[in-house]
Amino acid sequence: MWVETDSFEIAKSIGSLTELTYLGLGENPIHGIIPPQLGNLSKLQVLDLSSSSQMVVDNLEWLSHCTSLMTIFISNCLLPKVDTSSLSFTNNSFLFLKSLQLSENSIHPSTITWLLNSSINLEKLVLTNNVIEGTFPNSFGHITSLEYVDLSGNELGIMGVPKSLSNLTKLKYLDLSHNNLKGTLHDLLGNLLGSTKSSLENSFNSIFVLDFSHNLLSGSIPADYWGNFQFLIVLNLAHNMLSGEIPSSISMPILQTLQLSHNNLSGTLPSSLKTCGFLRILDLGSNNLTGPIPPWIGEIPKILVLLSLKSNNFYGSIPLNLCNVSTMQILDLSSNDLSGSIPSCIKNFKAMVEDYYDPKTIIPSIPVVTTTPGVGFDDSYINTASFIWKGTQYKYDKNLGLLRIIDLSNNKFNGEIPIEVSYLSQLRQLNLSCNNFSGAIPRNIGNLNKLELLDLSRNKVFGEIPISLAEISSLNYLDLSNNRLSGRIPTSTQLQTFDPSRYTMNFGLCGPPISRSCPGDEPSDPQSPANDSDQGALKPN
Repeated sequence: MWVETDSFEIAKSIGSLTELTYLGLGENPIHGIIPPQLGNLSKLQVLDLSSSSQMVVDNLEWLSHCTSLMTIFISNCLLPKVDTSSLSFTNNSFLFLKSLQLSENSIHPSTITWLLNSSINLEKLVLTNNVIEGTFPNSFGHITSLEYVDLSGNELGIMGVPKSLSNLTKLKYLDLSHNNLKGTLHDLLGNLLGSTKSSLENSFNSIFVLDFSHNLLSGSIPADYWGNFQFLIVLNLAHNMLSGEIPSSISMPILQTLQLSHNNLSGTLPSSLKTCGFLRILDLGSNNLTGPIPPWIGEIPKILVLLSLKSNNFYGSIPLNLCNVSTMQILDLSSNDLSGSIPSCIKNFKAMVEDYYDPKTIIPSIPVVTTTPGVGFDDSYINTASFIWKGTQYKYDKNLGLLRIIDLSNNKFNGEIPIEVSYLSQLRQLNLSCNNFSGAIPRNIGNLNKLELLDLSRNKVFGEIPISLAEISSLNYLDLSNNRLSGRIPTSTQLQTFDPSRYTMNFGLCGPPISRSCPGDEPSDPQSPANDSDQGALKPN
């Protein structure tokens, strides 16, 4: 029997439905205290109390009587400290429980300990955003059936992960991101997997996802572990304080996501990465990496979707082989020391040319973590990445696959902007600012009819602004300042709405929205500025 309710009070009569197997009270404007009569539901298999901030779980006595539960969702509820010392339960109270998901509850550690001690066959454990501090209860490492563990968004410290986690030989998904984990990555892996190499081989031989991002980990990335991660699909160590070179042992054959951004990594890109033939996301931005961009980066991972090398020390030109990656949706090479011209072969980026959207291209294919029926696991891993938009850095996650971006800003690129840029009709953002580009803006740039941001500022571009630019109705950010443009600004509903500072320091430009009149126009208002030469400073939005 399957029951969901959207009433404003939880009816106590539900407790009389003793044949009930599914109770969904989540994502509804329900308020009040969970009635203890729910403990009568001895055949209940799925309990969903998610995303209802007005519900209060002030007593768990009733929960200990729901001995048939397979899945518990309790999220965003008022869940204060619960005294479990007098509860009538045994260590096998939740003998059939496979999935325990308690997110955004500020749950007390004593409650976690009670639930874990009562759930000896648990397969999935999610305790995200609960402000769990210090050391996590050691007991969860003894649930050897665990395959999926997500403790992200807490305040676990240096001793936050018990060594007993090495007992979890079935572990396939481990997310400890957004915590306060300190120390070296080498020591953390030791705490997780035991001190011997044999324990590492036994524990991590089949893991798919490993996410330690957004912590305080320091030291180098150890080279002696990764050979045992042959089934790793996601490795995310971004936003830490890791240093040293990227070890050549990171060469997992089915790796799809490698995120090492926002660290202090140095050296060149190891050629061993070319063995990662299924790589879709390669984000190494905001480090101290150097050297030329190697040609093999466009040869081996032929399904690469996102390549971010921004804010490093790369030099040289864009390798022509990069154009072989027809699946490229996001290319961010900004803030390096790159030079040369934009290769005309960028028209081969078919994902920026053809109008299609497949969310699976940006989401790694994670094998099903459990085969337990009726549990309803969502085992996809959501990639995240940050990009500059209108001068502000934004994080994208579930909508990442919608983006089509080329960002080559803050380099030393030169030559003309190739006409092939105008073939990339699916582009949402094109940023070529702060380079040495010259020549005219491509006449058919209006073909980029989905473009939302165009920044060509601080180059040496000359000539007139193409009339076709006025046809891009989606454009909501434009900066052509500090160039050598001339002639009348084309008239449209878009181009005249931008601040005059977006055209400033182009002394040959005229017409609205800047105050300089074009030859043959009516004289300008004598009270208004004669020209915009004093508007050289860019204005904030």
